[in-house]
Amino acid sequence: MRNELSFPSFESLLHFDAPLADRRRWLREVAVCSQNLLNEGVPIRDFMAAFQGLRVALLQRVFESTISESLRERLVYVRFGSAGRGEDLLSSDLDHAIILRDSFDTSTLLPELQRFIGRMNEFGCPVCQGFVMGTNPRWIGTREQWLKRIQGYFLFPDWENVRYLFISLDGRPMYEDTEDWDAIHDVVFDGIRKSPFICWEMAHLGIHKSVALNLFGRVRVQTGSGKTGLNIKEGLLTPILHSVRLFTVADGYPVSSTWQRIHHLRTRNLVPANLLDRVESAVEFGFLHRLRKQIDDVLMGREPSDLVVLGTPFGGGWRMQEPSREDWLRHLETAKELERLAHRKFPKPR
Repeated sequence: MRNELSFPSFESLLHFDAPLADRRRWLREVAVCSQNLLNEGVPIRDFMAAFQGLRVALLQRVFESTISESLRERLVYVRFGSAGRGEDLLSSDLDHAIILRDSFDTSTLLPELQRFIGRMNEFGCPVCQGFVMGTNPRWIGTREQWLKRIQGYFLFPDWENVRYLFISLDGRPMYEDTEDWDAIHDVVFDGIRKSPFICWEMAHLGIHKSVALNLFGRVRVQTGSGKTGLNIKEGLLTPILHSVRLFTVADGYPVSSTWQRIHHLRTRNLVPANLLDRVESAVEFGFLHRLRKQIDDVLMGREPSDLVVLGTPFGGGWRMQEPSREDWLRHLETAKELERLAHRKFPKPR
């Protein structure tokens, strides 16, 4: 694994009076660097392993430069989504939550959190579209408030509340002090693992029919940003990542990394080996081409979008072979096969 991969430094851009244009220029430099690394043949897993170091360092340094020390000492920042799994890409959202170490008036904290979120956006980390952020009352509170909130989700497990529980599964604190989050995560993890009904909800309401293939095996497209295409995240990656997560959590495996989850499924023979080989390939393919799309969006000055038009080449500067429509279909069919397996494995309890 090539963890020695390096990216442009952001340290000189942390000061509050550093121009926005300079931060945007840095983001373009990171995009060019990323494109060059992929063109050189760096495997997507190696790239992602190195890129997490950049994202975590950026997150920590921006947090420390926008949140006063007296407030930082009284809270725990928890990364969610791709950041929690260690799978951030160039334009990954800023999903996160806040645990307060003691109860206090957050009126002084919220403006600083807004400043932190705004500064991260200037560095290319978009605001979470689902508003899973510490400025949302649902995602901030003391340990006791969190546990009470989670108890409510389990007492009334409609699909919305179940979604909140599964979002929490992929949480990871930004720093090493994990005691507060571990206490919350363990309750969520054990509650889901022991509930056939909640596992059924995820399989049937969250994963079923989410792969971007219709009943006739044709690609199901979306329209957005003035064009129509396949949504790489929602139509390919998310169904796979959620299926893999569901299988491993139901088996009592608490680690959040998708790669480690797939390895667990393999060692436990929970999913046929041949299918897992194809799932691994589909995840790598999805991450690679989602990253390529994000790089193109940055270099072209566009808002990040996960829509790709099959059969249309990516932007300029690429020296790798373009994926064919058949490549996309093959990986979508793999995702569909895994989706169907989850549908069968988690029937509705009677």
